[in-house]
Order: sequence, then structure tokens, then C-alpha cells
Amino acid sequence: MIDTIPSGSIATDTAREMHRQKLKKTCADFESLFLNYMLKSMRSTVTEGGIIDQSEESKMFKTMFDENLAKEIAASGGLGLGDILLKQLSDKTPLE
Repeated sequence: MIDTIPSGSIATDTAREMHRQKLKKTCADFESLFLNYMLKSMRSTVTEGGIIDQSEESKMFKTMFDENLAKEIAASGGLGLGDILLKQLSDKTPLE
């Protein structure tokens, strides 16, 4: 005897997986934002000066560098904050 699969089951599984992927990306983006803020705060503690002038262009470059560094750190596992958030939010937001 062949068991039939309820028609809504596949759609629900697909919707759950899409929801989980969106949640995973959002958690990684949040971790990236957090890391960017942390890098910005760390950079603000370093005194400016020295041989090279701090032009607007160099400040913009440092800001862009910090943003990309934060994204790369988060994408490679980061601090684990994104994984913790994903676990916590996955348990709290069932899709039915």
C-alpha cells in the first residue's frame, strides 16, 4: 500500500526552509552590524595623528574597510552570536 503525502506538507516544509534561510541571513547580518559597531568603537580609542594626515578620504576608506571586515568575520563564523540568535529565534518562531 502506498502512503499518500498530504499536499500541504511539501509546501509547508519549503516555507519552513525558506523562513529558516531568511532568519539565518538576518542573524548573520545582525552579527555583522554588531561587529562593525565594535570595530568602530575600537578605532575611536586610537589617537589620530602621526606622519600621515587624516583626510576625509582615509576616514571613508577606514569605515568601508571596517564594514567589509565585519561582514567577512560574520560570514566565517564570527563570534558565534549569529548562531546563538538563530537557535533562540528558531525555537520561538515556528511556521505552521
